[in-house]
Amino acid sequence: MKKIVSVLIILALIAAAVPAAAAGGGSFRDVSPLDWSCEYVDYAVDHGYLKGVGEGYFDPKGTTTRAMVVTVLWRMEGEPEAAYRADFRDVPENKWFSVPVIWAKDAGVVLGVSEDKFDPYGVITRQQLAAMFYRYSGFKGYGVTGRADLDGYKDKSKISSWAEAALSWAVSSGLVKGVTETTVGPANFATREQLAAILQRFDSYREKAPEVVKGEKKGVPYAVLYPDGFKAGEKYPLLVFLHGSGSVGAGIDEYLATNSFFSEIAKLENYPFITLAPNIDDGAGWIGYSNALIAMIRDVASTPEVDETRVYLMGTSLGGYGTWYLASKYPDTFAAAVPICGGGSSKLGEKLVTVPIWAFHGELDDAVPYADSVIIVNAIKEAGGDAELKTFWGEGHGIWDKVYSDPEVYTWLLSHSKPQG
Repeated sequence: MKKIVSVLIILALIAAAVPAAAAGGGSFRDVSPLDWSCEYVDYAVDHGYLKGVGEGYFDPKGTTTRAMVVTVLWRMEGEPEAAYRADFRDVPENKWFSVPVIWAKDAGVVLGVSEDKFDPYGVITRQQLAAMFYRYSGFKGYGVTGRADLDGYKDKSKISSWAEAALSWAVSSGLVKGVTETTVGPANFATREQLAAILQRFDSYREKAPEVVKGEKKGVPYAVLYPDGFKAGEKYPLLVFLHGSGSVGAGIDEYLATNSFFSEIAKLENYPFITLAPNIDDGAGWIGYSNALIAMIRDVASTPEVDETRVYLMGTSLGGYGTWYLASKYPDTFAAAVPICGGGSSKLGEKLVTVPIWAFHGELDDAVPYADSVIIVNAIKEAGGDAELKTFWGEGHGIWDKVYSDPEVYTWLLSHSKPQG
């Protein structure tokens, strides 16, 4: 009996001395299988993104540094070679982070804190971490157009202006979650376990990006659709589409699945646009959403993949009214606009002289009078603007699919651009 007890004691001591089991069971002494971060830590280590700090420890609550994050992104990129340059006086040759820093600078992922200083041991905040992944995602062409509405966080005022777009994208894409239900902790130092979580979430994000990215601005949900063959480092025209009353309140998923605009453009060969498609839930129309819309459009248009000189507007019926109105209120934003069976006031004519317009309307439209388009187009021409109206003779309100499926419409849009600057 004593022998058995002695053997059991020895086995227990041996078990205590051995680090916990591998992935799924906690690979480090200071990461319990019950910790929320256990799965993420194991993932980051198994994929070679992060390493332990020695002697079987990970230091999950430890803070992250600029050098650490740059090195992690460099590993994600496959450890590309980069010739060392003495660009920063605090990044000497042969440090573990020397090559990653040079690679990150060349890729535009992370810049120095000054012309000749990188601050490799500087501690990273959560908003800085979001900004680094935002730039890396843009560099890779994974899509950074998604936005989450941050107004629900009590500490929104603590978000730096330079980080708002990045943090909004990071929350929208699921990379960053609130510290609590009502706080996002932008100025909190990012921990190693938080970095591990973001790494796993980022891998999941980039597997499905950038076909469709979803976001929200000032309470208005939207989707951004990327064209086939989207390539990192290139700029694309942006087409903003405003739906009719039939899609009001549909929700993004149902809207994308049921509105014929999306099925028609999917049939076109070489459709070149990044498409921004907001979805409102108020049948009163788009006019009341103009502030949210222009903020959304400017957010998306300012991202690395969009050519800001080629931002176009198209809308149908209720969205046709919205197209006339939005183009007249923000004429400097749009290179051209296509209102389909919409209407508005002739007073809009003078406001639209700088926006080329190609309008479409059915002669027998009993929902929105055909005369509405005639009046506005004539008013624009009288004011010296560029506007044309294509009439579908003998047809009623539902002419939109014929417009969506016409390649000439998109060729016409692309023939217009705003001056640089």
